[in-house]
Amino acid sequence: MTIGSLYSLIEMIYQIKPPGKKTLQKLVYLIQEKGANLGYQYCIHYYGPYSSVLDYSLQSLERLGIIKLKRQGMGSLIIPNSMQDILTEEEDVSKLSEMDMEIIKYVLEKFAHRSPKELELITTTDFVAKDIFRKKGYVNKMEIINGVIHIKDTKFSQLEIENAIDLLLEEGYLDLKQRYIC
Repeated sequence: MTIGSLYSLIEMIYQIKPPGKKTLQKLVYLIQEKGANLGYQYCIHYYGPYSSVLDYSLQSLERLGIIKLKRQGMGSLIIPNSMQDILTEEEDVSKLSEMDMEIIKYVLEKFAHRSPKELELITTTDFVAKDIFRKKGYVNKMEIINGVIHIKDTKFSQLEIENAIDLLLEEGYLDLKQRYIC
C-alpha cells in the first residue's frame, strides 16, 4: 500500500470516527483478513495483531506533515491534514482494486465505530484462531478461548471471547467449511 493510499484510508476512517493508532492497526488487519491486498505483515503484540511496517508508514506520513499524531490518553489520535496536494495522483486509494475498495468499505461499515478495546479482542481472537488452524489444521472454540486468555490473561472474559468468535463466524472471518470446529 502506498503512503498516499494509506492517507486516503485514514481519511475514510476519520469520516466515520477519528482513529487512534491502535484502531488503525486493527482495522487494517481486519481489511486484510477479509481479503484486501494491502501488503502488511502482522505479528501478535501487546495490544493484539500489530504491523511494524504500518507503524513506520504512519511515522513517515507524520514526518511529511500529511497527518498529525496527537497524544490522547495513553495513545495517539491520527488527524489527517489538508495537505493531500503533495501526494501524486498515482498514490490515491482509488488506485486500489474495485474488490479491495469494496472490502475496505464493508469492514469500515462493520467495525470502524467499535472501541479500540473491542477491536483488540476481535483481532486477537481472529489471529489466535488462524494461528492454531495453521499449526493443527483444525481449531475448536475452547482452544481459541484458551489461546486468547493465554495472551490477554484476564483482560477479557470467556463470554467476551465467545462473543468475538461468534462475530468472526458471522462476518466470515472464521469459516466452518475450513474445518474451524466451534
